[in-house]
Amino acid sequence: MVYVGEGESLVKRLRGYLTPDRSQVTNIRIKRTLETELQNGSKVELHTLEFDSIDLLIDKDADKYELIAMDRLQHPFIRRMMENVTILLHDAINTEILNRALNPIERRRIKALKLMGQ
Repeated sequence: MVYVGEGESLVKRLRGYLTPDRSQVTNIRIKRTLETELQNGSKVELHTLEFDSIDLLIDKDADKYELIAMDRLQHPFIRRMMENVTILLHDAINTEILNRALNPIERRRIKALKLMGQ
């Protein structure tokens, strides 16, 4: 079982899992899963991402590259990109991936139903 999360601060991210606000549906779900797994005697591990710098070709004609490096993870789009790459690299056949990928329309529909009490 694997869950890949991203955040600017690891301490804040972990605090969110341990003491989620009522509106933090993902954090509540992950906390519940962690508690269940620990009660069942499962081993829970925390890993942080480390990687060598990556040059992404942005414009072939202009020979323009974008450097993706550890010191650029404060940028939320770069963090989310690396989160998605990490999810893709996991073996989804032999590992249950806990990340839920909802398209934005489905996410809004679910939120609207909850607001309407359904």
